[in-house]
Amino acid sequence: MMNSMESEQTSVLLSKYLEKKYTGTEEAINIKRKAIILTESLINSDFNDHIDTGSYGEGCYQKGSDMDKMNVDKTVAVMYPDQCIPQHLVHKTILYIRKADCRPGYVNLEIDQLFFKHSFDKYFSNSLVQIGNSLFISSDMYREEWVSFYTTIPGIKCESNGPSSAFTGMEDKDIVHCFQCNSWPKEANEWITRTRLYGWPHQTLIDKTVSNGFHVVPVGDKCSEDTFLQWRISFAVAERSLVHSFSNIQVKVYTLLKYFLKQIKETLKESIGDDDILCSYFLKTILFHAIENSSHTFWQEKNLFDCFWFCFNILIACVRAGFCPHYFIPANNLFQRKVHGQNQQILLGILDNYCQMKWMCLSVGNFIKPSIWEDLCDTSVQANLVSATNLQQNILDHDKGDSCCFVIEISTQTRAGQQGIALVIDIKDKF
Repeated sequence: MMNSMESEQTSVLLSKYLEKKYTGTEEAINIKRKAIILTESLINSDFNDHIDTGSYGEGCYQKGSDMDKMNVDKTVAVMYPDQCIPQHLVHKTILYIRKADCRPGYVNLEIDQLFFKHSFDKYFSNSLVQIGNSLFISSDMYREEWVSFYTTIPGIKCESNGPSSAFTGMEDKDIVHCFQCNSWPKEANEWITRTRLYGWPHQTLIDKTVSNGFHVVPVGDKCSEDTFLQWRISFAVAERSLVHSFSNIQVKVYTLLKYFLKQIKETLKESIGDDDILCSYFLKTILFHAIENSSHTFWQEKNLFDCFWFCFNILIACVRAGFCPHYFIPANNLFQRKVHGQNQQILLGILDNYCQMKWMCLSVGNFIKPSIWEDLCDTSVQANLVSATNLQQNILDHDKGDSCCFVIEISTQTRAGQQGIALVIDIKDKF
């Protein structure tokens, strides 16, 4: 068992290791993100926007991750029925949001006006369904129209996966064909005004996120009986903006969480028969909640493992409760479909076992070999990391001079740690 000083020293070593092998430097991450956004602006057209989402779009791509992309049809606009159609949308197809008979976070889309002028409009028109006197667009039909189109291309293997057309072969890529709504979803209004004790996300980021609206993607609520007309509200662009606001240490915690998930996938498959009972989206959601409910002074390099452990314990608390609140729509339980009954108990047992291991949990799994823990215990790896750290520190000391904030950081970190523990207890008590 490490004492606090050893844990801090190992956390710093872990931080340098992740930077060298996974994340790159903070500057490199920022350059990748700017390059992605610039590339999008160059390839977007009057008819379509192309948005990189998931790990790649967030600048946190790892081995084994898919390339996730959204293809937004700009000839279609999604609105609420109580909104007036602005002049710039009169020559577009208008879809009205209607309540769906399922969990919050899903909607039906009713046709208000049709305006076809693009060769791909046939995939839209082939997906229309008459319900009484109204015309709706089916998410299932629209998604499968695109999958059918891609499979006609020689050499392309494509199948439906959630809302996406999933490609396999030389490059694993998921493309989601979707529509945009320029207003904020009413189901997520609480996110705008909720009390935030620690100032994240800051008001400017909240305002920007809300102004960007949301997307609807072609997949229904798998907990409901009839998904035929249901479309999921997607916050992918909002989530990308939030991840882009992460500090360097928060990016590394995100990387550790996704690394750990990849390493335990095989165990989940063998024990539960479903390695998707936990997914990276759940972990990202937990990280959002963790950052919002803790002081920024907690997220320091010397606390890297404690920050990871904070998130890990929130995950365990959520699994124990069978409830993981969606970050933007807390009434939507992300665990409702799979984390219940016997599977919930098996998953809880697996996570509790890892919890007993603490630092050694970074040694489990075979997806990536050697494991992070094995590398950190390698004296040659340690020497390389320490020498690189010493060189970097000498340069920083020369450039910045002596710092006088060290004592302040220690005192505030202690309070942040207490706040972190309180949050986990609060989650357990609440559920």
